[in-house]
Order: sequence, then C-alpha cells, then structure tokens
Amino acid sequence: MLLGIPDFTNFRIRGTIAGVCADTKGAHEIGGFLGPSANRFCRLCLITREEIKQKSCFDQLEMRTRENYDEAVEASASNPEKASDTGIRSCCVLNCSKYFHFGENLILDAMHDFLEGVVPFMIKLFLRQLYSCGTTKISAAELNRRIVLFHFSFYDLSNKPSPKFTDAGIRKEGDYLTKQRASQNWCLIRMFPLLVGDLIKEDNEYYIHFLQLLDILDILFSPKIALEQIVVLEDLIRQFVERFRELYPSVQPINKFHHMVNYPEVIRMHGPPTNYWCMRFEAFHNIVKKLAMTNCNFINFAKSAAFHVQSIFCANLLNPDCFESDKLVVGPAESGTLKGFVNYCRGSSPIPDDGLVSNAKWIKFYGWEYRRHSVVLLTPSSDTKDGLPEFGKISNVLVHHGNPFFDLTIMITDNFNSHFHSFEVWSPETEVKVKKGFNELVECEPLWLLENFSKDSPSFVCPRHFV
Repeated sequence: MLLGIPDFTNFRIRGTIAGVCADTKGAHEIGGFLGPSANRFCRLCLITREEIKQKSCFDQLEMRTRENYDEAVEASASNPEKASDTGIRSCCVLNCSKYFHFGENLILDAMHDFLEGVVPFMIKLFLRQLYSCGTTKISAAELNRRIVLFHFSFYDLSNKPSPKFTDAGIRKEGDYLTKQRASQNWCLIRMFPLLVGDLIKEDNEYYIHFLQLLDILDILFSPKIALEQIVVLEDLIRQFVERFRELYPSVQPINKFHHMVNYPEVIRMHGPPTNYWCMRFEAFHNIVKKLAMTNCNFINFAKSAAFHVQSIFCANLLNPDCFESDKLVVGPAESGTLKGFVNYCRGSSPIPDDGLVSNAKWIKFYGWEYRRHSVVLLTPSSDTKDGLPEFGKISNVLVHHGNPFFDLTIMITDNFNSHFHSFEVWSPETEVKVKKGFNELVECEPLWLLENFSKDSPSFVCPRHFV
C-alpha cells in the first residue's frame, strides 16, 4: 500500500500473516490436519491421545515445526496411510506466504478451548460427582431452581445460564454438553460458587480442584497479563492437570483439555488471548441468526445473508461515529447544580459546587454501561498494602461539560473468599464519599454486588478476571 507522506517519497507498507486463530475444526481444515479424532490430534505439538493425562507442562511436549510439518506432508503424499502417524494429510495453502508457516502457528482460541471445551467438560464432571455424593447431593432440579432465583449481575442478564439441566443428562457418561452458549458457560462457571457453594464443604477435594480452574480463567481472560502471571498460570495448569489425573482416573480428557497446557507459551508469543479470540466474531453471527427467522428466501439463503451483513457493514463504515468508541451516550437525566445532587465528597474536584451538571440514570462509555449501584474498581490489588483491591459503589452518575463523573461510596474489601471465589465487601456505617472522573478509574469493566444463598449472605464482588 503506497502512502502519501511528505518527507518519505514512495513510502509503502506491506502486510503479511502473523497468525491464524480459529476453532479446532476450522484450524484443522485450513492447516491440512486430520480431524480432531485422529491419534495425533494437536495442531501445535506431536502428543498422542494416550499421553494427555501424563504431559502437564509445555516443556514435556515435542512441538510441530516447519521442518517436521513439511516432512509429514511429503510422507502423506507418498503414502496416505502414514497421515495417521503425523496427524497431517496435506499442505496448507497459507504456507505460500513468505513469512508464515502453519507448522509455526502457535496460537489458540480461548473461547472454543475453554468456554466451549474445558469449562462445560469440568462443570458436567463436577456435577456428576456431586450428584453421586451422598453427603452433598445436588440434583438438576435444585440447580435449575437456584439459577432461576439467583440475582445475577446487571451485566450478566443477557448471558445468564438457562435452567436446562436434567438428572439424566448429569448422570450420562461421556456427555459434557451444558446446552449453553459460550458466554453463558462463562457466566455459569463464574457464578457457580455463589450458586451452590453453600451446599459444599470447604474440604471437598473435587470442589477445590474445580476452583483451580477459576484461578486459571482469572489470569487467562485478563486484558493485561504480566510475565510473572504467566509463570503462575503455568504452575496452576500443571497442578490442575496432575490433580485431574488423581481425582478422575477413569475419565479420558477431551482434546481441548490438552490445549490448556500450551497457553502459557501462546501468551508469551501473542499476548492476552482475549485480544485475538473468536468471541466477537462469533457474536456477529447473531445478525444472521435473527435474519434466518424472518427471511423468506428458501433457495439461496446464503446470498441473502451475505448481502444483509455487507449492507450493515457498509452502513457502519459510512457512519461518522464508526470509529469513535469514546463517544458518550447519556440516558435519562435531570439537570441542576452539583451541590443539589452531592452533599459531600472527598478530594479535589474540577466541578464547582454551583456548577451545572446532569444527573443521569446511566451512561454508555467505551462499550460499557455505568449506572447507579454499579461497582467500579478504584485501586487494583497490586497497588494496595494488604493485596486486596479497593472498590467503589456508584451513587450518582454525573455529566459536566460532556465529561462523565461518578459520585462514589468507597467500600471496604474484607477478604477474598476462596470458597465462593469472590471478594467480600461491605459499606462502613459512616459512608466515605469520593468523586472520580472516568479517566481516574482503573481500566476494568463495571461490576455489581452479589449474594449467595446463605441466610446472612455478605456482599460479594466477582470480577471477570484478575484485578
């Protein structure tokens, strides 16, 4: 692409393929691998199905390379029966690129591997264990009842799990489907300790193992991951796989269970998995799904869907606000002076007491909706003396000269309750107020106060990732 830069004549930018991220079946088709049911099922290494339980860390794996990939392609071309020994049946057309080779494509999709793989796999295994346990038996009816009654976060309402569990489905061997979408599985496993944790003893070894997966997900889905956290993640995965071998000796893990071992090295090379996973692209399919319910083209629906999606895409590009993610959207609001809405606050404020502000019910900024009673992260755990994050509850959402401000009540973080995998928080009798501008907040999605099913449940905050 030729760029018109005054100081550089004929300045060109050339692009190439940096990596290919796809679900397992799609990646195998593109890369020329055999299906996921092959003996050498992994597109990153040469592990066999019998070795899944034995190899729990990246150093134990023999990785695929450009050389052994090309050798496997030649062997399969001369004798197709040898494809089962290498897991490769043909060459990938993307290898024609000068700087890319699929044998060195060390990248995985966290959405398919975890939210549609390891997460439902472990949920069904753990539920089966609880169902068969005499002291802590949890039936499908009880789980469904709690899902219906639980007060989910405002930000999880569109992704809360469906009460579709059955006793027969829990008991069925080899059935690891939860009948939930990826986003629902993510919500379910995060809320699972609050849903059933009060029924499980703290020394339950199966539950402790289940909570280890939540520790892994906290790091894996973080928008920023430090090098030290990658080392911790590597150790957590090793412990999780080794403990799985002890607790479930007769269970054969699924392919995606092995993919988990590769993630620390994938993160070292490509960064946080949420930066390149398929979640947002899969969500785009909802447009086509809704169209399929109303479209009357029974001959060539694919053409209608393609035309519809491209029309939406063009309309978005023509929208002048297309690339303005920081555009502020303000909900219903009442106007007045600052002192008319806020009685007292701590710290300096750019808004004078008699300054005109709008007190909104909600605002949307950078893709998130902030409203009264939302909880925001004020100080991450890495910046506090006790290692616990500091949260604030939004009392008022204020807008002054087009800039959002929050009237916050500072909450006390008592501890991280590992049994419920959430932070216990409470408000002091004498409320401490503070006013913060949006740019003063720590980069984190808005949160919500939650409770479990205990009689005198404390308030919990359950972030989606490590804070």
